Amino acid sequence: MPVLTRRQKIIAGVAGVLLLLTAAIAVVTADRGREEIKLQPAAEAAGTPAKAKEEDIYVHAAGKVKNPGLYRLPAGSRVNDLIEKAGGLLPEADANAVNLAARLNDGEKVYFPAVGEASPGGSGGGGGDAGLVNINTADAARLDTLPGIGPSLAARIVEYRRVHGPFRRKEDLKNVPGIGEKKYQDIKDLITVQ
Repeated sequence: MPVLTRRQKIIAGVAGVLLLLTAAIAVVTADRGREEIKLQPAAEAAGTPAKAKEEDIYVHAAGKVKNPGLYRLPAGSRVNDLIEKAGGLLPEADANAVNLAARLNDGEKVYFPAVGEASPGGSGGGGGDAGLVNINTADAARLDTLPGIGPSLAARIVEYRRVHGPFRRKEDLKNVPGIGEKKYQDIKDLITVQ
């Protein structure tokens, strides 16, 4: 075995220390990577939304569903998706009282009535609390009962809703051609958005 000079011993010692430091850094970095991988699902489970989930919506299922409550659904979900998420309808539920194909919106509450029960939207889904007309569910005939809203304007409201989706606020009704500030002021206390 060759004899090392003092200089070679120092270089070998420094190289050994550097090798140990490099190995230690690699271990620490690998451990941190594992921790980050473990933390990501835990954060999602705790309710921290991931970037892929930013378009989720929250919808309240009420009435005759097996598990009423608040549900997180992907944007673009429909009422039928909410029913599945809530465990299905109860036997006494009236499946024809709601539009199963309607798109859901963030913050919306969907009530599933029993057979023969008037939904909060009124019979046929038109009215609202204390006789208010729900502009998101009322048909043209029900909308026509509002002061200053004739058959053609009622049809425009229904068409606007079909194209643009449900109204988020009562004031959004002013986006319908033919409904200005004055007409809105005349009916604002007679309508609701649910």
